[in-house]
Amino acid sequence: MHDLLRAYAADQAADCGSEQDREAALTRLFDHYLATAAVAAGTLFRGDPDQPARPRPVGPVPPVTSPAAALAWLDAERSTLVAVAAYAADHGYTGHAIGLAATIFRYPDVGYFADAAAVHGHARRAAAQSGDRTAEVAALTMLAAADAAQGRLRQATSHLNEALALCREDGDRIGEARALGNRGMIDYCQGRYQQSAVRHRKALAIYLDVGDHAGQARELHALGIVDLRRGRYELAAGQLWRSLALFRDAGLRSGEALVLAHLGELELWQGRYARAAGHLRRSLGLGREIGNRPCQARALACLGFSELRQGRRQRAIGHLRQSLALHTQAGNSSGQAEALNGLGEAFLARGQAGEAGARHAAALALAIQCGDKREQGRARSGLASARRAPGNGLVSSSVAAGNHLSGGRL
Repeated sequence: MHDLLRAYAADQAADCGSEQDREAALTRLFDHYLATAAVAAGTLFRGDPDQPARPRPVGPVPPVTSPAAALAWLDAERSTLVAVAAYAADHGYTGHAIGLAATIFRYPDVGYFADAAAVHGHARRAAAQSGDRTAEVAALTMLAAADAAQGRLRQATSHLNEALALCREDGDRIGEARALGNRGMIDYCQGRYQQSAVRHRKALAIYLDVGDHAGQARELHALGIVDLRRGRYELAAGQLWRSLALFRDAGLRSGEALVLAHLGELELWQGRYARAAGHLRRSLGLGREIGNRPCQARALACLGFSELRQGRRQRAIGHLRQSLALHTQAGNSSGQAEALNGLGEAFLARGQAGEAGARHAAALALAIQCGDKREQGRARSGLASARRAPGNGLVSSSVAAGNHLSGGRL
């Protein structure tokens, strides 16, 4: 809609009917978006015990009962849903602001982390206004996850500390476990694996005590990833397989898809390429079926690494470019850095040192921006290798990174 037409429509709406009529119309509009979003989210996140109860639709709901249709509707309406959450929080429709955040913008299932941060920020404000501390904790925790995915780790830590304080005051053990798990992921991103494991074990203990199987699955998955990064492959396998069984029993397909991706990575680093490819392709297929873009990006990156290790460099580049595109779409800086480092390694293997150096320089800039120590180390090692290569023809790191961050071709 043209801005002038939008302004004219707003003026006409303000002049027509009573304040009561306008409030009733807005309520119907917000009810429609919340109800449709709940149907779409119920389709994408079927079986998730954290999904709030669906509100009763007050009118016709678009056909969003298949994953593809649900994701298409959420993509098309995303900017409107953000605007609705903002208006609702600012004008007293607190239930709608909180409900939208709880219903749709879930990390890491769909992506779009900037929009997720905006919606959860509005929900946090609405919850604080209404005195709903449970909703405030949920918004703070999800806001932290969205911030962390964009590299704002200090801000994410602050949100989680605030959530933990509220949970401990109120005796909210589930909220405390979720916040602890997210703190563990921030430690993981910063390379503090031992501290990460401590937090995840504390969260797991709470979930075991209260009998929350979905929470147990998430924390076992996280502990498996930490063990994988520390090279403890047997321990990692045990954690990941237990997590996979719990996710499958609960019918949580997003969790299943993510664990399959990490099982594939585990097999990859042990040189079992056929088994790795089996897990990764199942993860990719399931991720596509349920619209989980971050999971697709993870599986594609690992497929790229597998192809590269087997000398199939062109295939590796194709997978890694797809992974980079999905991570970029979602705004995941760490994922972008990982894919770029993989591309750098693939180009260097093809003897294209200049291309390799440009990717590693771009990866380094992103990894520094988001605080990912692992990808910073890979990027610096890749840059050193590219510079040592004969006839490298490298541009400077600062120029290459600038080209990436300003939208240069990759």
